[in-house]
Amino acid sequence: MVLIAQISDLHLVSDGKLCYGTVDTNELARRAVEAVNRLHTKPDAVVVTGDIIDTAREEDYKLARDILDRLDAPYFLLSGNHDDTQALKRVFADKEFAAGGPPGRLYYAVDFETVRMIVLDTSVPGASHGSISDDQLEFLRHELDRETERPIIVALHHPPIPTGNRWMDTIGLFEPAELAKIISAHDNVSLIMCGHCHRTVFGNFAGSPVIIAPSTGHQLEHALGNRDEVFAYNLEPPSFLLHRWTANAGLTTHLLLVDRFPGPFTFSWENDEDRPG
Repeated sequence: MVLIAQISDLHLVSDGKLCYGTVDTNELARRAVEAVNRLHTKPDAVVVTGDIIDTAREEDYKLARDILDRLDAPYFLLSGNHDDTQALKRVFADKEFAAGGPPGRLYYAVDFETVRMIVLDTSVPGASHGSISDDQLEFLRHELDRETERPIIVALHHPPIPTGNRWMDTIGLFEPAELAKIISAHDNVSLIMCGHCHRTVFGNFAGSPVIIAPSTGHQLEHALGNRDEVFAYNLEPPSFLLHRWTANAGLTTHLLLVDRFPGPFTFSWENDEDRPG
């Protein structure tokens, strides 16, 4: 079994202020780390799918380093539209993943026993939308051509699919046709994991499942295209995803809330025949 926790869109700030004047994203991220650490079955790795910090300042990555280093499992980072890839790579320079790609890009591949993950950098400096450079497409093509048996995860910040939220779809992944061509030629891409949208969304792209993670901080107000809907966030419970692969069952994904709630309460059965199993 391979177990990978996915947290996303931390939006950390190092100056003691609240994100957008409202959200204590730093404290929420610390609680997310604690939630991952207290999982009964420990993950093999944690993948942070971008927007690690909010304002692309190098000192914010030092705070991120302090928080993420508390994870019991190894972690791997992606760049999002709020990130500065060069600053990220400097602060995490001792991590093996930080050597992936040229200075302004962060892309790499990593093995988790029976599963392989390919990380791409969809960030565009100074912009909110995403794009994948030609060198990364060639890297992806090469990695997929050389690994035809094991399940593959492709990790991106910007989703390659429209979600129905007209605000986020205008700043999604631009021109995904070439990416679709590459992925559709390989039937072992078992998951495309993304962030960016601050909501849990499931979809399909080029024959592979897409799962967009919620944020460990604020969530986007749910919207599906009505003109009177506003682009806004809310304080719905922070959450994260847990992806599980087995040889028999393939991929299953669990949505987990960061905070604790009352329970667990043991079931009581009046008759043994009522007991499940």
